[in-house]
Amino acid sequence: MRPHAVKRPALLTRVLAVNALLIAATVLAATVSVHLDPDTVADRRRLGLLVVAVLATVLANGFVLRRRFAPLEQLIAAMESVDFSARRTTMPAPPGEVQEVARLRQAYDRMLERIEVERTRTASAVLQAQESERARVARDLHDEANQALTGVLLRLQATAEHACVSGWPTTRAAPASR
Repeated sequence: MRPHAVKRPALLTRVLAVNALLIAATVLAATVSVHLDPDTVADRRRLGLLVVAVLATVLANGFVLRRRFAPLEQLIAAMESVDFSARRTTMPAPPGEVQEVARLRQAYDRMLERIEVERTRTASAVLQAQESERARVARDLHDEANQALTGVLLRLQATAEHACVSGWPTTRAAPASR
């Protein structure tokens, strides 16, 4: 997220604001078309009734929109609460779910399945790499020990050959008996 990003209002708030503007514009157009005069008492009552009707319509609209946006809020909460270290559980679809929200939920479930498959594949690849590294280290240690022993054997053979050439006995003579 950008550090100086302006926080935008929620989608519900924006839709409700647009609807309120549309309702107010419609009421204003109706008021102008029927020639209501705010100076007369009867027209003031009608104008007050129109304002109350606009407010009631905006409140009812807000209530309906909040209920229609509730599944999106639940889905967002589910997305934010995903624990990738644990096995995932699918969120049950509420009865009467809107088609778009159902598609969004299904796409989200498929995404989580792909993440789980990728996580399993990655864990398997990591284990295989670790096993390969262990096998390589074991081979290196085994080869190193064999090389060291072969070097010692060759040195002993060279020393024994040198001792024979120098005239040293290769075996120790047994002490004479008395």
